[in-house]
Amino acid sequence: MEESRRHNIKVAFTFSDPFVVNRFADDFRGITREYCDLVFCNADEVRQFAETESFETAAKILGERVNLVFATNGAEGCLVVDHGKLTHVPGFAVDAIDTVGAGDAFAGGVLYGLAHGYSAPQAARWGNYLASRVVTLHGARLPDAIPDQVAKVLG
Repeated sequence: MEESRRHNIKVAFTFSDPFVVNRFADDFRGITREYCDLVFCNADEVRQFAETESFETAAKILGERVNLVFATNGAEGCLVVDHGKLTHVPGFAVDAIDTVGAGDAFAGGVLYGLAHGYSAPQAARWGNYLASRVVTLHGARLPDAIPDQVAKVLG
């Protein structure tokens, strides 16, 4: 992270687990303030980080430290905090059978969207879509590539 910062390379960070956030809270607070441009987390993790029960308040608190926050909340979608502006991006209604890989699919979709010039809410919508597809399957891999769906989903 230090090397990235020295070379003006953006740093994305994922919180990973509420227990880890709790156990290393001071480290997470320092890392997010000093090094992170973008943070991925879920509702439980961001509430743990911000020490509040309010998902929206927690996302805003993290957004005061980091330029770009993507905080997922299962079927409800996610909150995006982009330079202090909070936006709710709805999820997709599906019959979830296995949540393994949903967070990774979401993050991959968001990073794809941002790398291709989409706004943060558009990138989050694409991430929500990919996560919604992954949770309908056993395992963490989609059976085939779906980049042709971008225009339909973001259309």
